[in-house]
Amino acid sequence: MKTLKCATLDGFDAKVVDVEATITKGLPSFSIVGIPSTSISESKDRIKAALISNGFVFPPKKITINLAPSDIFKNGSHFDTSIALLIALNNTDKKFDEWFVFGELGLDGSIKDTNLVYPLILSLVHQNKIKKAIVPKSSLSKLANIPNVSFYGFEKLDEVIEFFKDEKQKEPEVFKGFDYKYI
Repeated sequence: MKTLKCATLDGFDAKVVDVEATITKGLPSFSIVGIPSTSISESKDRIKAALISNGFVFPPKKITINLAPSDIFKNGSHFDTSIALLIALNNTDKKFDEWFVFGELGLDGSIKDTNLVYPLILSLVHQNKIKKAIVPKSSLSKLANIPNVSFYGFEKLDEVIEFFKDEKQKEPEVFKGFDYKYI
């Protein structure tokens, strides 16, 4: 079983969600459990299309994704990239426990920003729960202003898959700080 971290809003605070994946022998199926919203349930088609369009052969096995803890309602399409990565990298020995991954997937494998990524990350930083995150490259301009987190921005799913195969090939975005003037 592989695990990545993502988050969901529970009221005003972000709650860490462990995205877990198992791929086993059995009738081919793809299910997501753990009280997912409609946007997460619909992600199965986006994820499958993104993986296939990036040269990945979708496994004809039983794929089960668990969003834990199971007693919190999860909402948002920003779970797409973490689920796709777990499927694509399931056969590797790599551990992903310290990584948070955010991003909606396009059918072509492009990684898109959502309106929840920034507030989720701000809340996780405030709670001191996040140190490294994979995010859409388009969101780096605002996220790079958040201190104490190493952000790695990507445009396409295949870039993230290659990154996890060799983490040393990309440097994190540098904290930019805030530009303001005293009055």
